[in-house]
Amino acid sequence: MKVSGCQMHRVRNYMRTVLSLSATLNLEYLDDFIEMNDLELTSDERPFAYMIRRSYVKGFLQNFGYESVGISSGFAGWDMFGGDQYLDQKTSGMNQFEAKLHSHTPVYPILRELALNDPFEVYRDLQIQTLEAIPDIPKTFDMPIFTFAHILCPHPPFVFGKDGELVRPKEPRFHLGDGSYIVGN
Repeated sequence: MKVSGCQMHRVRNYMRTVLSLSATLNLEYLDDFIEMNDLELTSDERPFAYMIRRSYVKGFLQNFGYESVGISSGFAGWDMFGGDQYLDQKTSGMNQFEAKLHSHTPVYPILRELALNDPFEVYRDLQIQTLEAIPDIPKTFDMPIFTFAHILCPHPPFVFGKDGELVRPKEPRFHLGDGSYIVGN
């Protein structure tokens, strides 16, 4: 919090997507919610995922006749399952557990040698599917639509080059980390 003259300004930069999305879609900082629900030290994302699915923005737009469409990101906690429509991307990708398995065990090198679903290519394909689905939504529905698509492109692993080509991240294990390993290198 900064004090400027007599006015106080809150400044937030949530370092986790689930926090940023829940705050943005509910048009409020999370301080009071976290304090009232004793969540200061929690790693449980469920209360925040619930806030995304049942957000103020979604309810406000429903009052004006909008339907909500959620597009799968491939990672359940950050999707809008509570949408009126839910577009589940068809992918042979990994869920959050499988991504952790890849990043914290010797499984990834073994699967890479067996040439089974390269997680970087699957992740890239999912991002392309999501981006390609968005322009078709207005053609699919004959009503006002609020579309929620969690685009993961700005997150590690960075799998697109400057011209959209597949690139191999420097970090050889697949994970959806916060990128802190990149800072300062």
